[in-house]
Amino acid sequence: MRFQEDAKMKQKKSIQLYLLAMICILLNYGGRLVADLLSLPVWLDSLGTAAMAYACGPVCGAIVGVAANILHSFSQSVTLYYSVTAAAIGITIGVCAKKGFLKSTFGTLSVAFLVTVLSTVISTPVNFLVSGGALGNIWGDSVAAFLQELGCNRVISNILGQVYLEFPDKVITMLLLYGCLCLIHKRKEHKRTGAA
Repeated sequence: MRFQEDAKMKQKKSIQLYLLAMICILLNYGGRLVADLLSLPVWLDSLGTAAMAYACGPVCGAIVGVAANILHSFSQSVTLYYSVTAAAIGITIGVCAKKGFLKSTFGTLSVAFLVTVLSTVISTPVNFLVSGGALGNIWGDSVAAFLQELGCNRVISNILGQVYLEFPDKVITMLLLYGCLCLIHKRKEHKRTGAA
């Protein structure tokens, strides 16, 4: 009897995990579609990764990030190459969440800065390998082109164009996650005090 209850509990948890993963993958995919459709100066493709990394740990966050990139690669094949960046984002946020960084605004913004640096360091070489340095976003490419016109080195221009996209994107992502966590915490607190 006990064994059957444990098996049912594990099955229920597995189903919940798969559902959460699918929602997070679709959140990443939908965010990227909106960003591309509206030509926004951000990617909006990491919120699902961040949520999964927070809820289930670094490995699950990385899997969601990579899966979303694979899904998006059916419409833009170049996205597949940035799966390494997506995995690194999931791992970093998951590790930082476990260490308690997402318990304060300062900690959350620190994670956003760290993920910005990491994304830039990984994505910049990929930009040159797969598209000759183009970032794949009109805003980032415009910043890079403008800096080159001013006489700035091509690599430095690409890095700064990447930072121009990554920093607001990761700040928005992490603050949205932090805001959701605060709302969930307040709701739980309200239920607890209401029950008392």
